[in-house]
Amino acid sequence: MEFSTNYSDGTYRKRDIGKIKRILNKTIFPPIDLPWSTITFLRFEHISSVLSKYSPNKDFHNQTLLDYGGYNGLTSYGLKEFFGVKEVTVADLDIKGLNFAKSLGFKTVNLSKKNLDKKKYNIIIMVHVFEHLENPLETLGQIHENIHLGGIIYLEVPNLFTFPLSDNSHLSMFSKESIEKIFNDIGYKILKSGFVETRKEAIDFNYFYFSKKGSIYILAQKLNNDFGSIKL
Repeated sequence: MEFSTNYSDGTYRKRDIGKIKRILNKTIFPPIDLPWSTITFLRFEHISSVLSKYSPNKDFHNQTLLDYGGYNGLTSYGLKEFFGVKEVTVADLDIKGLNFAKSLGFKTVNLSKKNLDKKKYNIIIMVHVFEHLENPLETLGQIHENIHLGGIIYLEVPNLFTFPLSDNSHLSMFSKESIEKIFNDIGYKILKSGFVETRKEAIDFNYFYFSKKGSIYILAQKLNNDFGSIKL
């Protein structure tokens, strides 16, 4: 899997916050980016609220979850603690993030070395990942193979109309209507869609684009094994 931005060594997520300058002009970063980790963990609150209300299967103790692009697994950690999810797998490119996720007891997939296998999951989450992909529809088609029939996918992306087009790693931008059309076209049932407010904690980490509609989310259910009318 090829990406125009280097996500594997953690430099994408490094910020000035948290770095320590030593006398010999050597800069040291924490092993895991602290601001990103805080935001990543807190994302579970909104996702758990949506799943609690709109998931057709609320027996989470017997379900498996794939966090695609899940960095260090902290979003999934929150979901596992909240719901008691049976098994979590984190797929990402960031080696440090994957090692941290593994330390939490999660299974991991290094996407820089291999694609996902054919294992099926009850829940797949993609949180602020879709916009980074070189070919998001092709990736969605691949992930389609990993969802049980009747399983669900939660996807969250920046809102085209509230997020400035200043991040070079964002290769695609979406409106709520475009995300809904994608899932309608591939034959999924839309269980819920809406907006996610930018977390106030992000302002503490030098992110100043606050909006009540900062991100778009969709929760959709796989109804058949075909990938609908979208041409890849």
